[in-house]
Amino acid sequence: MKSKKKSWVLKITPKVKQLLWEIADVLTVARKRRKISVTAVAKAIGVDRRTIGEIEKGNPSVSLGVFLLYLHHLEFDRGLALLFDPTLDYASLRSEITRARKTGQIRKGIDKSKVDF
Repeated sequence: MKSKKKSWVLKITPKVKQLLWEIADVLTVARKRRKISVTAVAKAIGVDRRTIGEIEKGNPSVSLGVFLLYLHHLEFDRGLALLFDPTLDYASLRSEITRARKTGQIRKGIDKSKVDF
C-alpha cells in the first residue's frame, strides 16, 4: 500500500527546501566544530540519534520543539531574539506604511526613499 504524503509536505517550495538544507549544513558544521557527537547531542536533548540526523539532513518533519532544543544545545538560541525582532520585520513595516498612506496618515509628498525598505 502506498503511503500518502502529508499535505503540508507537498507545499514545501524549492526555495524552502534550499533554506532547510542550508540551515542543516550550518548546524552540522557548528556541531562538528564544537566536537560534539550526534550521540551526545541526542542524549543531551532526549531524542534518538536518528532525529539529529534528520535535523542535519534538513528534514522538515522534525518538530519545532526538538529543533529548538538542538539550537539551544549548540547555543544558537541567543540569536533567535534578533531573528524575530519586530522592528526588523520589514514586510510588516512595509504593509503598515502602505496602509498609512491609503488612510492619509502619511503625506503623499513624503520622500519614499526615507520610508521604503
